[in-house]
Amino acid sequence: VEAEANAYFQRVYTGEMRVEQLVAHLATLKGSSEPRGHGAYACVVHNLFEEYRFFPKYPDAFLRTTALLFGMLIQHELVASITLGMFLRYVLEALRKPAGSKMFAFGVLALAQFKWRVP
Repeated sequence: VEAEANAYFQRVYTGEMRVEQLVAHLATLKGSSEPRGHGAYACVVHNLFEEYRFFPKYPDAFLRTTALLFGMLIQHELVASITLGMFLRYVLEALRKPAGSKMFAFGVLALAQFKWRVP
């Protein structure tokens, strides 16, 4: 399952798959009754949490791609409850960084993906 999740990231970061395609595929996996599919979805989300502390070291292009993915998972309601709270906390934390910093840019781009959901 972890290898499958890592393969999704690889395909997105190399441009073989668009973020929108991955998000659509993750929606299918999340709703899957097959444990392996749901496990791959959960692994992708978990990996995003685990990687957050390394985001400032990401190359700009990878960080932009990750921000899109982060925000689109919120936009398409693919994270909920505690997971949604964690995602929102990370976006808010990024927005508190100095304007012009890589992490501030991450926060702005992630927020732009789901701003219609913010009351």
